[in-house]
Amino acid sequence: MRPIDPAARPARAEFDIHVTRNTMVAMRDGVRMATDVYLPARDGRPLDGPFPVLLYRTPYNKAESEAAFGQGRWFASRGYAVVKQDCRGCFASEGQVNFLVPEAEDGYDTLAWIKTQAWAAGPVGSLGTSWSGWTQTAMAALGPDNLVAMVPNMSGADAHESSVRHGGALELRFIAWAFWHSAYNTQAGLTARPFVTPALNGGAPPFSDWLTRMPIRRGQTQLALVEPYERWALQILTRADYDEYWRHPSLNPRLHWDRFPDAAMLFVGGWYDSYARATWENWAGLAARQRGPVRVLMGPWTHGSITPELSYSGDVEFGPEAALDSFDEVHLRWFDRWLRGVDNGLDAEAPIRLFVMGAAPARARAPGGSCTGGAGAMSASGRSRAPRSPTSSCAATARCGGRRRARPARARPIASTPPTRCRPSGAMSRHCAIWRRCRPASPTRAMRRAAGARRTS
Repeated sequence: MRPIDPAARPARAEFDIHVTRNTMVAMRDGVRMATDVYLPARDGRPLDGPFPVLLYRTPYNKAESEAAFGQGRWFASRGYAVVKQDCRGCFASEGQVNFLVPEAEDGYDTLAWIKTQAWAAGPVGSLGTSWSGWTQTAMAALGPDNLVAMVPNMSGADAHESSVRHGGALELRFIAWAFWHSAYNTQAGLTARPFVTPALNGGAPPFSDWLTRMPIRRGQTQLALVEPYERWALQILTRADYDEYWRHPSLNPRLHWDRFPDAAMLFVGGWYDSYARATWENWAGLAARQRGPVRVLMGPWTHGSITPELSYSGDVEFGPEAALDSFDEVHLRWFDRWLRGVDNGLDAEAPIRLFVMGAAPARARAPGGSCTGGAGAMSASGRSRAPRSPTSSCAATARCGGRRRARPARARPIASTPPTRCRPSGAMSRHCAIWRRCRPASPTRAMRRAAGARRTS
């Protein structure tokens, strides 16, 4: 992490962008990952640098994610080198998909490759949501020395206990993900046989049909056409015991927290996301171990890359103060401070920023009848601020007599830190001021409450 540099100024959009596409970066086993590099430029020519680097690794097609969200160009125009990579077995990369497992070594090897590039200044930050959040904690679990800032959004801590499985019980959406992603993935090796893509996308039974025939077996479903997907789908379906598979650093960063680099970490989560418990687990576990800043940002959001910019979750409207003005700006402020040394006030802020829910009776909003409210809110910087008016919080709406009726939230989200973490002054006093707005509880109880909030969404 970089100390404050009095000469550093907040990044602003001032550069053109130069893109090098599909550089094939070799991993330790010789398999190559397709990698796009976005560099600041002038008049179409890349500048010499060196630049602070941001790494984003995804199974969702790096080119498509850039077309949808534009983060490579956005950060490069502000003076960062951005590395975007298709994960193993996905789209333009080589190899075979193996649910999360390769991400620790592949991420570590990519960081080692970045070190050798003339445009890289040295420190690297990472970003991404869901699987792309797992890629960050996976490579961090191997202790890379050039990873100095991270923003994992809505990802896991222990796949067996609180995400892929919950206390051992499988979350079936991950099997659904295998069916969906295998039809979406256009990797040449996966789709070489001409009948595979039409079979997966045309006449195959939908996953909802297979739910009535569980458990699925080898060779029974369309996954037999894409053997890597069938293999790992059956693996996570049948391996219920907490064995060595679930202890791998890619699937269980919690067991490897002691190996994480002393990086600045911002964990982002949503009360209505199935990773809510894992977000708090990562924050609490790493905050107790790390010397560097470990922060958490929690809002009334569902799962997704842009949901932190939304003021609603499902049918529930929480008001404009529930939404971040710009999630990209939250990232930029984090990376400006810890990669470039910009004095932007982050050092003085509390480690927890959360949206407090369930603090007042619910009320319906005409004409849609969606519930509104929340007792706290976040700005684009991640700061919590008081609402403009005392609105209320609601977890769901119910249909009654042809009209929509508000139902108050039953679960009250709470911070996961025990009272013993409070301190009488300094940063921890600001921490406690936020924490005391919530119901006191032990970390274990807090996690159960967070799971309750998910069930009521």
